[in-house]
Amino acid sequence: MSLFLPEGDGPLAVHGRIINPNDVAVPVYWWTNIAVATPEGGRVLSRADYSIEHVLPDNHLERFSFPREGGLDLSYPAHWQGATSVFFRNEQPVRNLVALVDAEGNGTAHVANEQLPGRKFFYFGAGSGGQHWMEYLSREGEGDYVEIQAGITPHQNQRYDLEAGTSLEWTSVILPLSLSAEQAHNVNYARASEAAEAASRSVLSDDALEALSVFLSDAAKQPAERLLCVGSPWGARHERIIGHVMAEHLSFDANAFDAFWDAIADNEVPPECADLPEGFVVSPSWVDRLERLGDAHWLGVLYRSIAALDKGDREEANRLASLSVNVKDNWLARRQLALTARTVDEQREQYLKAWSAGDAPVELAVEIADFFQSNALQDDALAFIDRLSEDARQHERILIARARLAAAAGRVEELEALLSHDFSTIREGETITEDLWLALVELKVTQSLGHKPSADALKEALKENPLPLHLDFRMREENHTDGDA
Repeated sequence: MSLFLPEGDGPLAVHGRIINPNDVAVPVYWWTNIAVATPEGGRVLSRADYSIEHVLPDNHLERFSFPREGGLDLSYPAHWQGATSVFFRNEQPVRNLVALVDAEGNGTAHVANEQLPGRKFFYFGAGSGGQHWMEYLSREGEGDYVEIQAGITPHQNQRYDLEAGTSLEWTSVILPLSLSAEQAHNVNYARASEAAEAASRSVLSDDALEALSVFLSDAAKQPAERLLCVGSPWGARHERIIGHVMAEHLSFDANAFDAFWDAIADNEVPPECADLPEGFVVSPSWVDRLERLGDAHWLGVLYRSIAALDKGDREEANRLASLSVNVKDNWLARRQLALTARTVDEQREQYLKAWSAGDAPVELAVEIADFFQSNALQDDALAFIDRLSEDARQHERILIARARLAAAAGRVEELEALLSHDFSTIREGETITEDLWLALVELKVTQSLGHKPSADALKEALKENPLPLHLDFRMREENHTDGDA
């Protein structure tokens, strides 16, 4: 990646290059993502014959017109209560531009060359959950922003296969944009977007964008005058496997010695290892070398097991994990056996043996607790969590597991105490904190009434006890459906 900011008021240019140094094609992914503060009356502009959006209940992509016909103009982010992803598409080539302008027509544009045909805007939503997401991911008081993005594929559910020995380069530019208020907020969205395109060309013409791309492509291939950081040692090992550098002037830290993986990279027999090395790889070039160790090396067959599972071959993964355990019992091979077991009872047995093997990270305990609960084995989950160390019991995802158990058992005070935690590992779309709060409110109402509340009574109780902000990660809220922009 190269970033170029000329002196003065010039736009910021971002140049990227992906190189495939291998003798086989590899899948690649890239989206340049710019977060821009949402101004009052802000509007997103990008020419589009139609859009592809994640707006349906199961989150799959469908084709829609944009903005919506009738009701609110959803090119205004403030009109989205829930989170949205909009991918702009055109039947004919247009300038790859997404812009965000304010009520007066001033704003920011993200312009890309033809190697980045994907155009997208994402917004967490004007609802309380979306606002909480943005506050958490940015800074308090500054957490309202729109993401304007450009990618190497039309939308993010696609992948791009980069052929062997080839590279892909692109350039995108973040530049200031100035329209009149009448242009920016024209009720005809196509005309407003065309005006944004014209204004962006006045700042950076197509020829200037191409010249900038050529300049940055040449600059990226020059030696660095000052080395600020180095790449992962896995890069140096991969260069030893393929027999040549991956790209000129890139530096990888070969000093992070790992007896096992360095030996494999050098096509040598590794020394006996008492412990698991840090990290692993599953690509065919590495697996080929691991296979040369035969079936007697516990680490070699373990990592082959992981590679087999990565390819979806559960039987081979199970067979190889069993070989690893037979030579040296270890938690990672036991986990492999749990993941490839045929029955819940077998999974249970292997997970408990994996944890008992020692040296397992707390993330395995989280996985085991989730396994128990997803299979309605609450007693097993409670017993397992109770045996954990105090440090492990305070892990955030173990706290959530404990809260789920408390909710299922009706332990109101324990559930309420656990939900006072400020959670930081909630994933996009995850509803666990909302679900647990709903369970807590329902339990309290049940205690008060002496019986389970009706749907209307529960709805009223939730109005009186709304989801606290620190638990509000809702991304699916009803969007406005009437009014005019």
